[in-house]
Amino acid sequence: MTKQSRFRRFESLVWLIVGLVLLAVFLGKIPFYTRSAEERAIDVTLSQLRAAVEMHRLRSAAATSALEGSNPMQLLEVKPVNYVGEFANRGSAAAQPGTWFFDRESKELVYVLLAPEKSSLKQQQMLYFKLELRRLPERTVRPSEPPAENAGVVLNQLND
Repeated sequence: MTKQSRFRRFESLVWLIVGLVLLAVFLGKIPFYTRSAEERAIDVTLSQLRAAVEMHRLRSAAATSALEGSNPMQLLEVKPVNYVGEFANRGSAAAQPGTWFFDRESKELVYVLLAPEKSSLKQQQMLYFKLELRRLPERTVRPSEPPAENAGVVLNQLND
């Protein structure tokens, strides 16, 4: 074996090791980028829903209180492709990871997370949202002011 042939083998081995290290680093970052992309997609959908609620409130202030507990997806003209519809309760929902659905029993909009955090439990993790009246205190600080009125409807994330 010539000296040049040995050097080429050594060079190939070095490139192989560098490539494997880069591949390992890349594969280690995939879960981070997946979670980050999912969070951005959720944020975009929530922004669209909150804008639709606000547009509805601006169009008809009288019907604002009727929105409480309703399905906010009905306010969108074009629903997200990962919205699977309304279900009677969470048990009857087709809860695939990465999908939205509306639970009529609890009147909550639910998002099923794609990749739950590492845990020993193999259950799906979900985020819950609900249209609620934004209520102001009945009595104000100054007694000369009239009682506060409901100020609108907001899409809140529930802590379950």
